[in-house]
Amino acid sequence: MGPLGRRDAFRFLSLMTACAKRTAQPLDLDGLCNKAELDAQTAETWIHLLEDLGIVCLVPPLESALGRRPSSRAGRTPLLHFMDTGLACHLASLNSPDELRFGPLYRPIFRSFVASEIMKTWLAAGRELAKFSYLFDGERRELDLVLREGDVLHPVKVDMGRAARADEAQREFASLQGVDGCELGWGEVVCLARAAGVAGRGVVVTPVWQI
Repeated sequence: MGPLGRRDAFRFLSLMTACAKRTAQPLDLDGLCNKAELDAQTAETWIHLLEDLGIVCLVPPLESALGRRPSSRAGRTPLLHFMDTGLACHLASLNSPDELRFGPLYRPIFRSFVASEIMKTWLAAGRELAKFSYLFDGERRELDLVLREGDVLHPVKVDMGRAARADEAQREFASLQGVDGCELGWGEVVCLARAAGVAGRGVVVTPVWQI
């Protein structure tokens, strides 16, 4: 059975399955421990192993990425993304497109698909994932990815609609101006639009199938 042994192999698979079902959500170590029947230390070790293997990615919140002291627990919790959304669907027993589309995992799987494809493209170019963070906060800002290049922040927002909500995106993107002395660069909305375009000043619209 290899180095894990039969019992641990099943628990490792249970942990992977629990991660798949919690993709695009803040990391909940206690919840994962309960589902996989693991102690916290083992769960944390195995999650880092999954991260090293490229199966999951833990994206830090913007405050932590900027080296700030988090103002809330949410500011300390990384976002868990399952990097292979096809495997995530398999582990979650989603056996058809309709089961995914009409089930509770549709939105998180969609968000993780976009985030993982962007990060894979970044990795393929020989760059570091450490440049990425995310921002979900009490001010109703939801930025799935924030890419930092030098002193410039580039926000990415995932939208499930067929058209980008330009006003909302511009407002959320503009809130990053001056954060940690950084400038606001181009922002991107990835959605179900038919064609790429511009939705306002500094806002690029990208159809999900073009990422």
